[in-house]
Amino acid sequence: MNNKSRFILKPRFNNMSELELNYKDQLIYLSIRSFYNTKDKYCYPSYKAIAKRAGVSDKTVSASVKRLDAAKMLEIWKVGKSRHYHAYKFPESDCMQKIPYAILEIPDLTMHERSMLITLFEYLNEDYKTHLTITELETASGESYKTINTQLKSLQMKGYITVKPEEIDNERTLIRAICISDNLKSLLPDKLEEVKATINSSDRSENIMEMAMKLVRGDR
Repeated sequence: MNNKSRFILKPRFNNMSELELNYKDQLIYLSIRSFYNTKDKYCYPSYKAIAKRAGVSDKTVSASVKRLDAAKMLEIWKVGKSRHYHAYKFPESDCMQKIPYAILEIPDLTMHERSMLITLFEYLNEDYKTHLTITELETASGESYKTINTQLKSLQMKGYITVKPEEIDNERTLIRAICISDNLKSLLPDKLEEVKATINSSDRSENIMEMAMKLVRGDR
């Protein structure tokens, strides 16, 4: 499958400090949601599967999942009685971002760099560009100036973002633009899209116990 055509839906996290989240939680959310099954309306990856996809430890996944649950960014369901599995369900949202799946597959990004890149996508326009300053990103995201500045510099050094001046002709003003690099754009759709979407909790093809039986049988 052409990964340029694949995407993962993600709600805007907005000010993460207000939700008692940090930018790494966006990576864990996206990694969990990458297993989403549109037929079942749930996904149920193990901590090990999430950790492998995110490039983190099981312990990091466990702590992040608890924060995401407390912030109501996802719901955790137990599947089965004698042997427990976790199923993840996503609350309804009026507007979702389409995050390119390829972001999870860039090989040379650290967990911190990948997390910041995902966070940056909240503030990009459809042409993969933002004019927000680091101070404005700090205010908008709730993440610290030092963290944002450090990770953006690292992404710039690796060639995944560029920072360049742009002219506002009628004001004779230069403003700084943070842009996704052409190198990274080659892996992504031509435009960054938002989509009106709701996850309808009543629209289920199978109930939770039927999914438990599938897991026991090894069906995925």
